[in-house]
Amino acid sequence: MLCSLYVSNTATANNLPPTAVITPNFSGSQIYNGEMAIFSAANSYDNDEGGDSITSYRWAVRVGSGSYVTKKYGGGSTYQTYTICFDLDATSHSPTPDGCMGTSGNSSVTIRLEVWDDEGSKSSYTYKSLTVIDRANRKYFIKDHLGSIRSTIDQNGDVIGYDDYYPFGLGMPGRSNNTSNPNDTYKFTGAELDTEGNLGIYHMNARGMDPVTGRFLQLDPMQEFASPYVYAGNNPVSLTDPTGMSTECNEGEKEEDCRARQHQENVEEDNQRANQDAQMLGAGWAMGSTAGRNRIKNNSKKEEQQTGYNTDYDISIDERFFDDPTGDYHSDQQKEDMMRMLEVYGDRIKKLFGKGGRFENVDVTFEFEAYPLELSRNLNGNSGVATYGKKGTPVSEFYSSLKARFVDFGIDELALFVYISPNNSEGTQAKSTPMHELAHVLLIASHVAFPSHPIPVGNPNQHNIIGKTPVTFLDDYFEALNY
Repeated sequence: MLCSLYVSNTATANNLPPTAVITPNFSGSQIYNGEMAIFSAANSYDNDEGGDSITSYRWAVRVGSGSYVTKKYGGGSTYQTYTICFDLDATSHSPTPDGCMGTSGNSSVTIRLEVWDDEGSKSSYTYKSLTVIDRANRKYFIKDHLGSIRSTIDQNGDVIGYDDYYPFGLGMPGRSNNTSNPNDTYKFTGAELDTEGNLGIYHMNARGMDPVTGRFLQLDPMQEFASPYVYAGNNPVSLTDPTGMSTECNEGEKEEDCRARQHQENVEEDNQRANQDAQMLGAGWAMGSTAGRNRIKNNSKKEEQQTGYNTDYDISIDERFFDDPTGDYHSDQQKEDMMRMLEVYGDRIKKLFGKGGRFENVDVTFEFEAYPLELSRNLNGNSGVATYGKKGTPVSEFYSSLKARFVDFGIDELALFVYISPNNSEGTQAKSTPMHELAHVLLIASHVAFPSHPIPVGNPNQHNIIGKTPVTFLDDYFEALNY
């Protein structure tokens, strides 16, 4: 018997059905009532060799044990995803006004997907079973302009807690009640109130803040204010410090609006407290001390003739500050204010910037001149401005003290150039532009010298740090150095 064996080497066409895969944008098998969920078919694949692709998609939904209802069917990327939410309280399976599908209280729903490849082969069904749950005890928090929680409302719209605060966050007795919401510990500026052991301390990330004293319990790592413990520059109504590292403007307020408002507040309070300055300095200094002015002037004549600057205080002071009065109000006021600053703080300035002083190698120049045009555009007639930069850099490229910058040099390379305008003064005999700008100089130098340098140098909040009375800031600063 003759047997023959036939072996074919021709491959059979490969046309396998694709596989549908549902990938939701959440984990688990629960979905919250009324919240949108997104399902994707992007991970579906074609089993054929040769890189065939998925071309069409059909999404269907079933509520409970009812029938599947096709919700989305077509080709292209538009049909690759399906977005839906479920409403337990709605009775219609058609979309509700907010776009959700009603379930008539049925919490069991199923998503079904089938796909087609480019050869027309259809996949088997794939399913994603879900349980729709309501958020039990959902709460809504009503906040004020500082981000402080003022009222807590439940999902039915009922008030279950409320808080009123003293300026630094201490709850007002009789005006705070959270008996129905005992675990609500997020309070003033949204910070967590640590009530363990009846501490009552706000946890503000880097530091803790005591609302009774209105002070931080740890040192300020950024040295933003003269006191390392002060909260928000003693201005808790307008500023916050949510990180314990740096003050911020009101929640939702544009930065330029915030800075403009702070500046206006500073100007108004400066004017209101001008008389207090005069009292602190003494009536004899209201117009400047003639004897003191003449003594400084006489001692500086030799240096003036040689260099054009007085350097008796180890800083450079434009000789024009020492000239006789001209009859121009603003110019003469600035001269008198400079004499007053040197009489009150001259010895301490020399100790600070002189040989062996903390800022021995820092160059400081007080110029009796209007500031350059590029600065004056943003100063709105201010009576002075302090600028800073690296030694050897043209003064025209220095930064204003009110502009925060990162610098790449140390304290020994710091130079400061202060413009005192002869055309504008503080507008009152009791105020002192030179003293105010000296405070800026000390703040900038302190920031550059800080051990964690580089940090931002210069800051619109410097006016809040200096406060409304520069004399107070300067006294506190020199006292802290034991000068």
